[in-house]
Amino acid sequence: MIKEIKREKLLKRSKILIFVFSGLAILGITFFVFYFYVYKTPEKIFRNMQEKMSQVKAFRYKGEIDATGNSGGNGSEMRFNIEGDSDGTGKEENNYLKIGMDGSLGILRLDAEAELMILDRDLYFKVSKIPSVLGAYGDFSSILNRWIKTEISKQENTNNLNDIIKNANLLKSIKKLKSEKVENTDTYHYQIVPEINNLKDLVDSQAMLSFFTPGEVAKFKEDINLLPDIVLEVWIGKKDNYLYKIKGTIPAATKFSFSVILSKFNQPVNLKAPEKTEPLEQVFGSFWDAFQKLKTIPGS
Repeated sequence: MIKEIKREKLLKRSKILIFVFSGLAILGITFFVFYFYVYKTPEKIFRNMQEKMSQVKAFRYKGEIDATGNSGGNGSEMRFNIEGDSDGTGKEENNYLKIGMDGSLGILRLDAEAELMILDRDLYFKVSKIPSVLGAYGDFSSILNRWIKTEISKQENTNNLNDIIKNANLLKSIKKLKSEKVENTDTYHYQIVPEINNLKDLVDSQAMLSFFTPGEVAKFKEDINLLPDIVLEVWIGKKDNYLYKIKGTIPAATKFSFSVILSKFNQPVNLKAPEKTEPLEQVFGSFWDAFQKLKTIPGS
């Protein structure tokens, strides 16, 4: 009798354990399926990235833009190296950009370097190198290596653009590629084809209208309709869903290829105005004579 009671207790305990382990297994499988096939789908990760990037107020960037083409029978190759910071954590958006140009148009070398800084409503720029070919059309040395200052109109709030980036359906297709590290950050790596027609909302944003006239914006929208599908690669952080790198090629009469790395998200940037600056109006007088001579270049 006692043995039968013990046996029944063991059976009950075994059934309870089997039930518990089965429940845990089902929960584990459900979590696995949800996490990797629903929550972690490439489409979901891309949407998470859109939402996360719409909240970014500051970041650093660096990259290259290559342009190759054929104009008038002359082959051209240009490379632009860019690096800079954007900081919108304060009342005004502050920006710094350094750009270098290295290339050729036929037999002509076209090398240049410049820096640009926007602090509140003040714009500063400095040209440190210009193509040597321009020396035949005037003396531009007077504007080199001088920080020139001018005032710009109040910058438009970019909240409208951020909302569009967050909500727009920018994805036509996405393909998973091998995961890689970008700047020591583990990332998901995808090949995507953007939905070109939905880019019109970005063109219509108030941020774009603050830089271009309504006529220019309308022309951009027309040109978007003519664009073929563009294949891009994106690298999205596994832990934070930030966009760490974007790379692609835009097929056209002039072929553009670009690669940009982003970092230091939402970290305020300590940008300070140059110690010594000169007003644009003062420098413009000496530059105008050289510019007038430049206008005599055939085809300009």
